[in-house]
Amino acid sequence: MSPNALELSGTLTFNDFKRYNFHAKKKPETYYFFSVIIVLFFIFKMFNPELGIGYSLFVSIIIGIVVEIIRWFLLYLRVRKEFTSDQVIKNEVKYWINGNGINQERKASNIQIEWNDIISIYEYKDLFRLQISSNKAIVLPKSFFHSKGDINRFKKIIRQNINSKKLQMK
Repeated sequence: MSPNALELSGTLTFNDFKRYNFHAKKKPETYYFFSVIIVLFFIFKMFNPELGIGYSLFVSIIIGIVVEIIRWFLLYLRVRKEFTSDQVIKNEVKYWINGNGINQERKASNIQIEWNDIISIYEYKDLFRLQISSNKAIVLPKSFFHSKGDINRFKKIIRQNINSKKLQMK
C-alpha cells in the first residue's frame, strides 16, 4: 500500500461509542458545571444574604457535583439507547484514506468524504474523532489501525490535507 494511503476496518463497539460521546461532551459539560455552580452561588446569596460566602460556595459546589453526576448518568443512558437501537453502527466499516479524502464503506453504503468537509480532528488516547458537523463525526478507534506505524501514517496524511487550525492531535 502507498505511504500516502491507508486501509482500515473494524466494528465500533459500545465502549468505543461511549468514549466518543463522553469525549465530545466533555468540554460543554465542564462549562455547564461551572455555570451551575456560579448560578447556584448567586441564588443562595440573593435569597440567604446572611449565609457566608464559604458556606454558599460549598453548598453550590456539592449541588453542582450531584447535578453533574446525574447529567453524566443520563448521558450514559442516552448513549446506550442510541447504540442499542442503531443497527447500522454495529456493522463492520471499512475506510480508505488518502490525499483525496476518506472513503467509508458499510454494507451496501459507500460515502466519500473530502478533506474540506471535515470541520476538526481530535486525537484522544484511544480514538480519533473527525468532526463533520456539530452533531456528526467519524469515529476511528485506534484498534482499527494495524500498527503504530499506521497511526503515524494516518497523522501524516491528516497533516498534509487539513489546515493545522482544525487539528487537535498529539
